[in-house]
Amino acid sequence: MSEQHQHEPGHCFCARCTLRARRMAVTLYGFIGREPGGTTTDVKAWCPWCARFHSHGDSSSKPGDVLHRFPHCPGRDNPYREYGYLIAVTNIPYGTVRGRMRKSSQKQWQTIQDGGTSPAIERLREQQLPLIQDELHGGWGDAALLRDVMGSTD
Repeated sequence: MSEQHQHEPGHCFCARCTLRARRMAVTLYGFIGREPGGTTTDVKAWCPWCARFHSHGDSSSKPGDVLHRFPHCPGRDNPYREYGYLIAVTNIPYGTVRGRMRKSSQKQWQTIQDGGTSPAIERLREQQLPLIQDELHGGWGDAALLRDVMGSTD
């Protein structure tokens, strides 16, 4: 392996490559999955690339945590492949958002895996998570948005 390929985020997990990946990664919201009794199972993040929820984290994840993960989704042209993504764990339960997003079908997922797309796939990718109050988008700034989404008490 050449020196150039030795240190690439997503391929090398040394401290330098991991730090670079975290700095370059986009942030997605994470939702806590729970069993019926309330026990945390994992964190689910909506992936706008393949239009599905991915499971990450573990039972110790809690609101306010930021996880760095690499995608489960298919496709060579996946924009998260190189740097992964950060998952900002919210206090919003997965059950609240699970049915509110249109998920890619198995056929669409296969098309994505094969490097293709379609108008329907592009519409799925354009979906916005319908969970943040409208007044927190835009003018109120990131601090108000994070307080609301993360449940902070600043």
